[in-house]
Amino acid sequence: MKRIVYILLLSVSFASCGDMFMREIDYNGLDEPEMLVIRANLPVGGAARISTACSHFIGNGQASEDSLQHIDVDAAIRINGGPWLTMEIDSSSMYILPGVILQPLDTVEIVASHPSFPKATAREILPGRLTARVVSCEVQSNNWVDVTLEFDAYHGNQDDMIGIAMVEGTLLSHTSYGDMEVNLEAIYSADAVFAEALNPEAAGYYGSYAYLFFPASALQQKRRIHLFVDRYWSEFEREICTGVELSSLELYTVAVTQSIYKLDRTMRNYNRDFEVSVPSGFPESEPTLSEEIIELLGDLLGEQEPIHVYTNIDGGLGHIGGFSSCFITVK
Repeated sequence: MKRIVYILLLSVSFASCGDMFMREIDYNGLDEPEMLVIRANLPVGGAARISTACSHFIGNGQASEDSLQHIDVDAAIRINGGPWLTMEIDSSSMYILPGVILQPLDTVEIVASHPSFPKATAREILPGRLTARVVSCEVQSNNWVDVTLEFDAYHGNQDDMIGIAMVEGTLLSHTSYGDMEVNLEAIYSADAVFAEALNPEAAGYYGSYAYLFFPASALQQKRRIHLFVDRYWSEFEREICTGVELSSLELYTVAVTQSIYKLDRTMRNYNRDFEVSVPSGFPESEPTLSEEIIELLGDLLGEQEPIHVYTNIDGGLGHIGGFSSCFITVK
């Protein structure tokens, strides 16, 4: 189930030639002409699916993209300069291209038309195939799980971003009251490669409750990435714990287009992606970056106020991007 959740986080969220349309604008749906909105994250190894809406619902006292409502359009897609193919609408009001599986480095073009709005178009090059494996895993004396991953050289757009997240993880804690399972919560690394992606840093470690990102340009050849997986331990839990062992750990690695990364960093999931704590055993830092962002949003997203919108759609609003993912079972 958690695998599905991680894929959905990308599919409804989180570039090369698409960069020609990448921009951030201030938009007020009350005062400006309505436009078509196209949204899609296209999976390598999966089918193309897009959603369409009307921009009237952005800034109309509802500053969240979640408030967008579906609108019927004529939607078509072209892959690698081939013929334009009509997309079909499914039961969930998504436009799909059945029977066609997207491949690494496919160039995808999308067009949506409606008689009441300008035509909206988008173009994106999908990421390359991402492969990674576990080299070592060890539980340290301070209860951190020390994991080393090895990534193969990345053959894709060097502007793409590589993300690492924990899908699930548990420790078996041995205590004077008996054994109990406790959940791992966050990933960290001291590797400076993560600094280039502005991951929050605390106590000398780059860390997150969700994704750690680094640029694909760092994978011009095989590379090992050193991670720590950790959880918050209460004082009582530490007092009764006599030792731990790793029970389960699954990681999710993903190559995403710069468009997905940029969207993730400018519009979405403020709590999930920006919140970070220091690794256990270090003093907590205050305020957290997520708290600062939430305070900023409280001022920014007022009713009927212009909102800061990221878009890479020409003639409309919204976003398309691509991703290539790999699940890694550590234990």
